[in-house]
Formats: sequence, C-alpha cells, structure tokens
Amino acid sequence: MVMTVRQIFEDAYFFAADPTVVAGFAHLDSPLRWVHASEQRDIAPLLRGGELVLMEAVNLAADTATDSDRTAYLRALHGAGVAALAIELTGRMPQVPLQMVECATELGLPLIALGRRIPFVQICESINTQLADSSLVRLRLADSMSIALSGTVRELTEIPAMLAVLSAQTHAEVVLMSLSGEEIGRAAGPGGPVLPLSFSAPVSFGGTVVAHLTLRPREEADIYLINAALERAPELLAIALLQLRPPSIDDRLIGQFFAMLNAGVPAEAAPERLPEIADRLGVPAAGAFVGIVADLSGDIQSLRAVRAALDGQAPGQLSHLVGTDFIVILWCADRLELEKLRSVVRAKLDDLVAGGLPAIVGIGPGGSGRANLVREVAAARGAVAAAESSAGGLVADARELALPRLVRILGGLQAQPALDAFVEEQLGALKALDPDLLATVAALIDNWGSKTAAARALGVQRQTLHHRITRIEGVVGPLSSLGASTAPLVAAALLDRVLQEN
Repeated sequence: MVMTVRQIFEDAYFFAADPTVVAGFAHLDSPLRWVHASEQRDIAPLLRGGELVLMEAVNLAADTATDSDRTAYLRALHGAGVAALAIELTGRMPQVPLQMVECATELGLPLIALGRRIPFVQICESINTQLADSSLVRLRLADSMSIALSGTVRELTEIPAMLAVLSAQTHAEVVLMSLSGEEIGRAAGPGGPVLPLSFSAPVSFGGTVVAHLTLRPREEADIYLINAALERAPELLAIALLQLRPPSIDDRLIGQFFAMLNAGVPAEAAPERLPEIADRLGVPAAGAFVGIVADLSGDIQSLRAVRAALDGQAPGQLSHLVGTDFIVILWCADRLELEKLRSVVRAKLDDLVAGGLPAIVGIGPGGSGRANLVREVAAARGAVAAAESSAGGLVADARELALPRLVRILGGLQAQPALDAFVEEQLGALKALDPDLLATVAALIDNWGSKTAAARALGVQRQTLHHRITRIEGVVGPLSSLGASTAPLVAAALLDRVLQEN
C-alpha cells in the first residue's frame, strides 16, 4: 500500500522528534511520495507534489518574515501538491504562528510541529528508504500483473478469465464494456466492499477504440496498481478482443456513424458517407428522431441504468460509448409518435435521477429527418454542458434551453446589438418607470397569465399585482391578449432574461 502522512508517525526517527499535528488533521491520509528538507521560501516550483517538507523555519521567523510571507509560503506549497509541512520549533520560532495554523487549516494542508531536534538527514533517509522499498514492491507487482495478463493472451483465454486475473491482481471489480454499452465481461473477485470510486480507460487498437475498461477498487486496493492496470491492461485486452471477438462490420459502421455525429459533421458536408452508413445501419431517412447524451464520468452502474431505461422504448435505437459519454439515438415513424416517446423517456430518466442516478443526461429537442441528427446530438450535448455545475444527477432538456441557444447563435452572427436594441425598444420605458414592473411581466409569463400564481411567485398581494398591471398597461397597452403589441413584449422579456444570464 502507498504510505500516507499518518504513517510517518510510526517511523522511529520522526517519532523521536516529538511531532504534534497543529492543522490539517482531516488530511493525514494523503499519500506521501518523498521527504525533503529545505529552508527555501521559493521551493514550491521545484517540487513534484506528495512531499513532506521539513524545515527549521529560519526564513519564516518573526525577524525575517511577515504574516503575509508565511501564508504565501503555505499557499505555494499547497499549490505544488505538498503532502505536509513539518516545522522544527526553536528559539526563533518557539511555536507555530497562529496565522500559519489558520491558513493551513483553510487549505487542508497538514502542518506538524516538531518539539525535539533530530537531524533531518536521519528522518529523510529513514522514511525515503521505506518509500523506495514500497515503490519497488509495487513495481514488481505491476510487472507480475502484466506477465499474468500476457500469459492469458498467449493461451487465447476467454475475456472473463483475463478480467478475473486483473481483478485478483488489483483487488478491484473489473468491467469491460462494448461501445454500444453492452457488458463484454466482468470479474468481481474476493475482498472487502467496493469503494464508491471508478477508474476508466479506453481499450484501443491501431488508434481505434474498441471497448472501455473500468475498475472499481476495494478497500484493500493499491491506487498505484490501479493506475498500472489502466496503463498496461488495455493494450493486452485489445489484442485479446481482436483475437477472440473481432469487431463486426456493423460495429465498425456504428463507430464511424457516431464519430461523425459527435464531431458535428453536418450531413450536407459528408453527402456520401453519412447517409450511406445510415442506410446500411437501417436508420430511416424520413423518421422522427431524438438524441440523448449521458455524461457518465466512467460510472458503469449509471451506464447500465440508463441503457436499461432506454432499451425497448423506441422502434429504432442505436447507442455508442464515446469516452465517458453514452450517446443514444431513438427514432419512430413521425413527430406525433416522437412526442409520446420523448415524454416516456423523460419520465424514465427523471425516475432514475430521483432514485440517485449521479449522471447528467441531456435530451435533444427532437426533430424530423436524419439530416438533423448532428444538430440533435449537439443540442443534447449542449444541455449537458449547461448543467455541468450540478452537484448530482440531472435531466437537462434542450427544449428548455432553446431560447438561450438561439441567442448564442444570433450573437455568433453579430446580432447582439440588434437583440439589445429590440429589448430596449420594448422594455426601456418599463425599466425607467420601475424595475419591479419587469419582474411582474416575467412572473405573468412564467405562470401563463395566472394572476394568483404570479402574485404568489412575486410574494405580493393580489391588489399590489393589479396595481402593477395597471401601470404596465399604461405604458404598453392591454395585456389581455397576445396581440400585436403584447407578443413583442413577451419575446423581449424572455430575451432580456437570457441576455442577463449570459
């Protein structure tokens, strides 16, 4: 296992220095890569991260540095990824300054006070020897894993047997998925509970991705071996896949099809290839389509859940795993049938999120004709991007983002001044009269003209709302119908909201 900051207290030389943790208690399990002694205040750019830095702090004492100098030093160490800082207390610095303790606590940087003088060279030599020995052991284990996997390739072992070897070597649950989201093989292996973490890597051959490998470590797993597995296993698994189950013609066509959709190549820019591939895959030219993009972040459980929710919902379906994104195309006969399909799919995905699905799933607006598929996938991906700040799972509907998308498109065509002028033309008088009137217009729009609901949304009495409406109508005319004057007002209010948000 990788040595942590907490484990250095078990070292005899470090323990003899009478160490006391004064900040960063919650981060003592950070991995330790090396121990280094230095009094340089500008040492951070020379470090690689994961170090325990030892110092007497002669250049941080009260007579040589300010509080600002000391906190800047800590922030530089934290920025360099240092695992911990240990300061030997002396007459010049009899205790760690409060500002350093507060700063280290804020950063989550373990800060240790050493109460007894011990030659730093002894501490460095002792702990670094242990680290070197540990690295050598892990390197040997990684080589052993590669040799074991290579042996299974030479023996033309079935994929599940290879995954079992990988699982046993890494103490992790191992899953190999096809690019359509189907499980090729899995190995759970013995051991403690699986951690809520997953690490993934593409399995490729000749520059073409043919599958995805995911490892979910158990408690006893060594992260070094997990990383080694993700570096060494994919190439061997690619060889085995080509030997034992080479990709079919349809697999290759699906890969090319989604590569074009994902790259944003419009049908008119590839008149021969995209329609030709679509025809060979049975994708109709005149159907109605909806695209779905699920950002899974390598989580196999989420991929299974999304795939199960969508399978069998539409007369036609194609899916493909592109990096950590699962892209699905569903199609049916016409737009009326598509609206029903889209409603069912949205409900199923909402149920998944309500049940704890951590993925962000974007649904395209839906449209007729496969020539719109590139835009459909792009819109679904844009919905995912707009929701990336979400802390948990979320279903993002491209239709609900249609107006911001239109504004971005028009802005890209240098129409921004015209949009601003339109909003000012329609709303300028209301803005000048009272900003609350704009909020009132927005509340009426959001609640489809319901005055009761609009008053509740605004947190005002109905009498106040009626008074505001009277003032609004005094400027723009009656709001009783979506007439020649009211329709532009509604459009301007919606545009103003989008422009303010962007």
